[in-house]
Amino acid sequence: MNQPAEERTERLLAMGQMAASLAHEIRNPLGGMELFCSLLVKELGDEEKKKNLAEQILKGIRTVERIIQNCLQFAREIIPQRSLVPSMSQYCKEMIDIVEPRAKDLGVSILMEAEDGEAYFDPFLMQQTFVNLLTNAVDAVHDRIRRELRDSINSTRPNQVKLEVLSASPLNFIISDTGDGVSKENLSKIFDPFMTTKTSGTGLGLAICHAIVRAHGGEIKVESEQGAKFSVLIPNENTNVVGE
Repeated sequence: MNQPAEERTERLLAMGQMAASLAHEIRNPLGGMELFCSLLVKELGDEEKKKNLAEQILKGIRTVERIIQNCLQFAREIIPQRSLVPSMSQYCKEMIDIVEPRAKDLGVSILMEAEDGEAYFDPFLMQQTFVNLLTNAVDAVHDRIRRELRDSINSTRPNQVKLEVLSASPLNFIISDTGDGVSKENLSKIFDPFMTTKTSGTGLGLAICHAIVRAHGGEIKVESEQGAKFSVLIPNENTNVVGE
């Protein structure tokens, strides 16, 4: 059951303000820690064991910095800078190229069926949406593969993610996977901030995708039967297009 739009907006606003306040408070000491740890790594140049430990600390600090960046982006107002994307099939191929190395490592294939044509949207913001949805889909398939191996299940299901562009203008695309899908109790809150079933990450990825799509005046939906299917519709608004 969908939450009332006004209630959801108020709750997201409050959570965004809280996230921004916390992020700013954490960011200042974290910057100092990163600087001093980077210097320590250099100082320990010949002491491999100690250097490796310091590098692990630095890696952890940079992970926290990425989480803070996500929190700040979630709290910030998103204003798309629409521009002409001349070929949706080429754009989608570029999005797949970003995710494909990880997919291959995890034994997952990515298929594409794209209706070509021009589209108008913010290509940098929408890149986050495409890459996030594709990465989540790849991870979902990999989780299913691991579960089947653990439980000695011989599955005939393909290990794949599919990106379908139904139309370029308006932009209408679907990203589906052959993972285990989303449980009923999580389906209605999947775009809520800090909601995640993963052992790592902030749970902000899908909330940011939702915010980006809504900022474009669009709509994002999720269905789950066998696997998950995310459908995105971005209306064809070519006013205030930059770069023309």
